[in-house]
Order: sequence, then C-alpha cells, then structure tokens
Amino acid sequence: MSSTPERGLSGTSIGLRARRGTLNRVVCFVLLVLFLRPVRSTLPGAGEQSFAHPAEWVVRIVRRAPRSVVKNGSDLQRAADNGMVGVLLSFQNTSAFDDDIRFVRLYSELGVRVVQLTYNTQNSVGAGCYEANDSGLTEYGALLVREMNDCGMLIDVSHCGDKTALDAVAVSRTPVVITHANLRKFADKTRNKSDDVCRAIADNGGIIGLATYSNLLPRGGDTSIEEFCDLVEATVDLVGIDHVGLGTDYYDGMPPEMVIGWTTGRWSRTVPAHMDLAGAGWNGELPPHTDWFKSPRDMPNVTRALQLRGFDDKSVAAIMGGNWVRLMNDVFGA
Repeated sequence: MSSTPERGLSGTSIGLRARRGTLNRVVCFVLLVLFLRPVRSTLPGAGEQSFAHPAEWVVRIVRRAPRSVVKNGSDLQRAADNGMVGVLLSFQNTSAFDDDIRFVRLYSELGVRVVQLTYNTQNSVGAGCYEANDSGLTEYGALLVREMNDCGMLIDVSHCGDKTALDAVAVSRTPVVITHANLRKFADKTRNKSDDVCRAIADNGGIIGLATYSNLLPRGGDTSIEEFCDLVEATVDLVGIDHVGLGTDYYDGMPPEMVIGWTTGRWSRTVPAHMDLAGAGWNGELPPHTDWFKSPRDMPNVTRALQLRGFDDKSVAAIMGGNWVRLMNDVFGA
C-alpha cells in the first residue's frame, strides 16, 4: 500500500472567533484532503480493505495532533481559548466513500466533519461545476446527503454544478454550505456561484465562504482589497449578514504536478481546455496571491478593510468567523 496520498493535501483558512473576542487572529485552518481514493486490490477477499488508504491518512493526522482536531463546538472553543490552530478534517470529493454509504459513518467517527459532494467533474453523487450538462443530484447522492445529515457532517457544494447544489439544498435536512467560492456576477468564473444557488444556501441556513483565491476574483492577483469589500457588500445585500463568511481557498507549497493532477484526475492525460487556468501549455503554476492576502497572517487586513467600509463590529465579527462558529455548533454539536 502506498504511504502517500494519491493527490495530496491542501487547505483553506477561515477566520473564526479568536481568544478574548479579538477579530484579527486565525484560530482554525480547514484541512481539505484532496482526491483520497481507496486503493483497490485484485486479491480475493480484499474488498473490505479498500477504504484503508484514505482512512490511514485521517487516522495519522488525528494521532499527530489530537488536541488540534475540531470535531465539535467544544473543540473549537478550546482551540480559541488556547490560541491554537484548529484542524477541521474535510474531503473535497466523495470519492473516499467508494460508493459505499457505510463509510460515511466510519469517517465521521474518525473525525471528518465537512465533505464536498463533487470536485470539478461528474461522480456518482452529482455533477461538478465544469460539467457541460448538470443532471443534478443522483439517487445515491440524495441518500448520501441524508446519511451525512444523520452523522453530523456538513455538506459542501463549492465545486458542484448549480443544479447539483440546488438539489442538495432541497434534500438536506441541515444547512448546506459553500466553503470557498464567490458570486458569479462579481467575477464570471465557472467555479463561482449563481445568485439562485447562494439564496437557496442562505434560505436553508447555510453560509457562503468568500474566497481570496485570485482565480476567483475579477482581476486575479491585481484585485484590490476595496474590490473584495465590494464582493462582501454585494453578498450581504443578496443573502443577509448571517450567511456570509470567509473561505479563502488559500494554498501554499503545492508542486505544479499536483495542481495539474487536480484537473486531470485519472480520466485525462492533459488538462481539458475549459479547466485550463492559463491557456494551452499551462505548467500547473497557480496564479499569484493578491498583495493584501498572501497568507492567513493577513486576515487583519480584511478585518480593517471591512471596518473602513462601514461594517459595525458585530457584522465584522460575524463575517470574520462568528457565523461559522454558530453553524458548526449547530451541525457538529456543542
């Protein structure tokens, strides 16, 4: 069995309530475990071991930092009180479930708390945002959503197609979220979300986590922090202050071959044109960060910009993490 994940690890930081109520400390880092697929063996009777590869990595993370892993509201509060970086385990695709609904509870018991239904392409649950034809949530997808509800998992539709996302909201008994995407009308990018999807998310109690990732911004890395505040304002106007947060989609230290792997998976030898970030011959280099958000250490820049824009302290606290704290307590339990 391989000792490394097939496609590696990535993360996105979100601002959460910091110690003593300050707004300028990041106390949680969402670890997105990308493309962890079960290892299939041709040995007779090996089928029940097919989950071992991704599960092994989840267990390894939990064992290395048991006090940092956030499973419920109490864990989140402990991280804040101790000035720790909390780790919220998440899958950015349902492939780790291997089309076996029993694995939902298994991974929930191991500590996985957020699962994105699809990545960029079609899977057995629904359509990714880059699919030309989005037929919506499948029957298996609907059953999986309800199982995740029962297990206290938060459902993420950040990379889902619009119809799949809307279907998930309609089926789910608990709030559905967009952890890292922006309004499509703000930046016309395939991965950004329509007003209809964002309103449905909010109507069901969910949150839109706005991304600082430059590929989702209107002028890429040249987008100003004032323009980002325009996005925040427009999203608040659309869905209300209680349903807006941050979900930076921040990345660091990922080699180009890993990035190209995100867009090709196992099903293509080259990057499809509609998923190409930089045109023919793209070498996998990700676009540069903005000058006002180069890492989570720059969260205070966003706080100050929102204050200068005229948001009051209560609203800034909600956007910078209070809304996420409330939702996590509701879905994960106190």
